[in-house]
Amino acid sequence: MKNLQLLVAFLVLFCLSLIAQELDLQEESVATWYKIVNRKSGKVLEVDLTRWQNNGANVQQWAWNGGYHQQWRLIATSSGYCRIVNRKSGKVLDLDSTRWQYNGANVQQWTWNSGYHQQWQFVQTTGGYYKIVNRKSGKVLDLDSTRWQYNGANVQQWNWNGGYHQQWRLIRMN
Repeated sequence: MKNLQLLVAFLVLFCLSLIAQELDLQEESVATWYKIVNRKSGKVLEVDLTRWQNNGANVQQWAWNGGYHQQWRLIATSSGYCRIVNRKSGKVLDLDSTRWQYNGANVQQWTWNSGYHQQWQFVQTTGGYYKIVNRKSGKVLDLDSTRWQYNGANVQQWNWNGGYHQQWRLIRMN
């Protein structure tokens, strides 16, 4: 009987610690900023600095320079998806909603409107990298594979093909 009581007490404490960890993770995600690094190029996801305040500003890659336009926050929406918020503009990663079904549709920033084209899911691949899947299209965040080595290379969506140009790592900033 005493062993059963100890087991129950252990399970209760274990479950309470898991709940506390979950709450900490939720609070952390609201306060945590990340750089999102492409596996192939080693460059980061950023909003075009010349248009950072505008809806429709392009999302591209660039060598890390520490700018707020290169930092992102993940905020949970529902069903394992999140919105990806730019630190400088406060706008979210947005798939061009007029071309959402096509490979090559542009990724830009836009004011949050809760559309599925603004929601993304991080699905682990290997080595700590993720494919970032758009909720509306089911396609992934894709670095233009013909210009992968250049600053300013465009970020778009494409069918998942497993290429390193479609894989991204989150690196915590704070």
